[in-house]
Amino acid sequence: MESEVTRMIKIRSCDGAMLDVPEAVAVQSRLIRHVVEDVEAEHPIPLPFIMAKTLTLAFEDCTKQADFAAAPKTEIKDWDKQFVDALLMDALYDLVEASNYLAIKELMDLCCERVAGMIREKNVEKVHTTFDIVNDFPPGGEDEFEKL
Repeated sequence: MESEVTRMIKIRSCDGAMLDVPEAVAVQSRLIRHVVEDVEAEHPIPLPFIMAKTLTLAFEDCTKQADFAAAPKTEIKDWDKQFVDALLMDALYDLVEASNYLAIKELMDLCCERVAGMIREKNVEKVHTTFDIVNDFPPGGEDEFEKL
């Protein structure tokens, strides 16, 4: 009996790390899928805007999504929640940017849903604190903005 060989896609991060990612996982990214379809994947695919640690997180989620293809939706949602809830703010920001660049819609939606949950039902001051936003409105400027 022959074992099925998994084709690996080589990816180079902006910090020079090389990642070998199973094709079934890598092509969940529309960007990578198009590159793989258009070019022979002998050479590493350079991703000049994404660090290795962020790529690792993105492909961890893609791997789980592939594993969960036939799983009940509740099992997938539970894992998704645990995955994004465990991310620190910087990692979440990086993953939002990476999922957008890589065109991984499900991951982008998941991360944006997490950010929205961090904003929901908070006043302006709490949102500023949560996201480390400096209030640069002049005195009374927020009131004028809210009237718009």
